[in-house]
Amino acid sequence: MQFVRDDGGLDVVAMQEAIRRCWEGNTGSVALWSARCWLSGQVRDEERIGLFLCMWMGIAQTYEGLPPSYTRDLAAVLATIDLDASCEHPQHPWSATDVTDGSTQQARYHAVVHLYAPEDHPDTPVPPGEL
Repeated sequence: MQFVRDDGGLDVVAMQEAIRRCWEGNTGSVALWSARCWLSGQVRDEERIGLFLCMWMGIAQTYEGLPPSYTRDLAAVLATIDLDASCEHPQHPWSATDVTDGSTQQARYHAVVHLYAPEDHPDTPVPPGEL
């Protein structure tokens, strides 16, 4: 499994598509691939947020838990995050996705692909100007 476009950039949309197919067991492997990519240190600055969100969603949507061999790399990535850092924008990709009708995963998918490629994916649950 590899999510790299022909130009060498990450294909976050393909990663999100794999996460959406959670019934096929893709979420854990997407999280692991994301973690290893992050730890390689060869991620473009503009791709870091998309990669991290795919890793987080892969963890959050793995219902039976992840094996210890996965969690070592995932924990190593989480240890690189500065928890005291602040951001300038008022809301995060799914700040507006408090959906209670079971479509939260769909809303998160739309939020992440919009954040990563807004021109190609204009449909987002986050109101304009709030990202």
